[in-house]
Amino acid sequence: SAYGIGTMGAASYAFLDFLKEARQRYWQVLPLGPTGFGDSPYQSSSAFAGNPYFIDLELLADEGLLDKAALDAIDWGDDPANVDYGKVYEHRQTVLHEAYLRGREWEADAVRAFYEENRDWLDSAVKVQFSMRPWNEWDEDIRMRKPEAVEAYRVRLADEIQYHVFVQYLFFRQWNALRNAAAQRGISVIGDIPIYVPYDSADVWEHPELFRLDEERRPVLVAGVPPDYFSATGQLWGNPVYAYERMAEDGYLWWRKRMRAAARPTASTPTASTGATPSTTGRTWSRTASPGGCAACAQQGRASTSSGLTISAASTAIGRFRSARRPRFAANGWRDRKCRS
Repeated sequence: SAYGIGTMGAASYAFLDFLKEARQRYWQVLPLGPTGFGDSPYQSSSAFAGNPYFIDLELLADEGLLDKAALDAIDWGDDPANVDYGKVYEHRQTVLHEAYLRGREWEADAVRAFYEENRDWLDSAVKVQFSMRPWNEWDEDIRMRKPEAVEAYRVRLADEIQYHVFVQYLFFRQWNALRNAAAQRGISVIGDIPIYVPYDSADVWEHPELFRLDEERRPVLVAGVPPDYFSATGQLWGNPVYAYERMAEDGYLWWRKRMRAAARPTASTPTASTGATPSTTGRTWSRTASPGGCAACAQQGRASTSSGLTISAASTAIGRFRSARRPRFAANGWRDRKCRS
């Protein structure tokens, strides 16, 4: 992409054409969630969100949501072989906010329908309010999710919340269109689903009862691996361990939602009232009217739409684990699982 990082645009469709011509049947991707600490896709701030970095800006310009000349005037970095995450972080959210201001009325019905399926989106906006600090450093009322505080912030940050809803809508519209194109070419997309989520994530903040936390919601048991051939001292990931006995009480509902999100069929693709679809070659776009650290060693992550909170990439500031109580080390031998979508 000319705008700092690879996206779900024409180049991705060209790659699908290449895979088909090479008689390949699978495209394995890294996690698609918002990147967190160290710009890592393996420390995503939400198990359900999509990474706004991957939204194709040229497609948005074709739809009239952005001005291409303005995009070209932005300094996205001068090395096409490497991503300057600092510049992407600096400019991407400003650009997407411009798309939001232009498109929130045009696509109101489609976005509203998307929101109804993904209602709890407060965390991303709250992070902006608290200067990107991890949720365990927020004011006590919102940190502990007291109902009156949650409602107060929903009202106070209503426009910011709607912006993040719109961005996630754009992400999943493009992602599902790309998956549809892959399916049409006989190609399946495979990727990682994590066992663990970061402490500073929407998942832990919204569902503290599902994790091994103390009364102050600090982890009492965190994940890692023991010493092995890769690391003589082992690895301390810092991810809070699940309270599986509590999860069992509702039949592991959170996990079932997560699996359902990752396996969601492409037929449920959100569509815009004036969306754009790739041409049959996958290299050009045409408008249509459609109905309304070493992060890889940390736990794996994969994003997809579902009910649950979302934190945008710009709202992600995954802090290192800090706790007054030294957590015990857990090494439980879980290995990465593969998900076929």
